[in-house]
Amino acid sequence: ATTTVTIGGTGKAWSAAKLAAVPHQVPAGSQQVSCAGTGTCAAILTYLDSSEHQRSLLASLSNGTWKEEPAPEPTGALHGKTDIKSVSCGGPGSCVAVGTYSTKNGAFGLVETLAGGSWTPSKVAQNGTTFLDSVSCAAANYCVAIGEGLMTHGSNLVPAVAATEAGGFWSTTLVHIPKNLPVAL
Repeated sequence: ATTTVTIGGTGKAWSAAKLAAVPHQVPAGSQQVSCAGTGTCAAILTYLDSSEHQRSLLASLSNGTWKEEPAPEPTGALHGKTDIKSVSCGGPGSCVAVGTYSTKNGAFGLVETLAGGSWTPSKVAQNGTTFLDSVSCAAANYCVAIGEGLMTHGSNLVPAVAATEAGGFWSTTLVHIPKNLPVAL
């Protein structure tokens, strides 16, 4: 199976490009694309592999050619337990994808960085369980991601973690929710 990505040219004409087949690919969740300019884009696709593990595919467009690869897993990640949720490009060839990966000790925020045509995973510094759901990059090496973390509202997950990148370094901040603010879960 292949996934077709529709790409634009001048805004008047559209063409389709096929990403390479991923064995036993079955779309299973997140699908998103971000472009930093003409001919430089990144896309994510979540799929089920032949063992029914949810996996994420990262693709990048450079000089008119799509290159795709399964999302690299950070050291200690359980195989098939990496879930990319969002992607944003802050400049040509400079994109960031965020999500979650699982280890035998829990789930943690994950950042995949595109540089030089390759994706590199990194862990986000955090205390406790963190899930990153969305990212936006205003420029290369300046991004903000939001997600959930275990907070003081019992053991419930609430939108409470902001991760920021400045100059290639990520840090997380708990977003404090006022005690009188109702939280719908």
